[in-house]
Amino acid sequence: METYFETIVEIDGFSFFIYIAALVFGLLSYNKAKSVYDSNFAKYFNVKYGFFVIVLSVYVCFNIISMYQVYKLEKELPSKRVESVEGEIREYSSEEVASREESFVVGGVKFEYNNVGTPKYFFANRKRGDGVISDGRLVKVYYFSEGKKKNIVKVEVER
Repeated sequence: METYFETIVEIDGFSFFIYIAALVFGLLSYNKAKSVYDSNFAKYFNVKYGFFVIVLSVYVCFNIISMYQVYKLEKELPSKRVESVEGEIREYSSEEVASREESFVVGGVKFEYNNVGTPKYFFANRKRGDGVISDGRLVKVYYFSEGKKKNIVKVEVER
């Protein structure tokens, strides 16, 4: 079997530090930066400095939250009970509305995922054009369960 997909979860701690430092520095130097903005840049942009700071702060906060979620997953993943199932893909189904939902069964275990809603570090057949996931193909799927959801962390295929 050949590895087709494998979860790689890495976080760059330095980037996390940079986002937090930028947010703190920006808030602490608000008055100084506002006077520089008002005297040099306000004539080019039709945006108040306060609005600019709010938008930038929201952007930085969303990035910090996203990085924290990846960090949390990176710490939790080794403790997850990863199971595997091997066999032919059966009952492959793909339905595209606003996003693509797919499902298939291997060895009696049903897998369902969405190409948009599934986090990027789990399998969601984003390389669908390769045609790897199709009825009758022999695969080995590694996954862990969270409630009813099965997160696929590795897919091996027979070439």
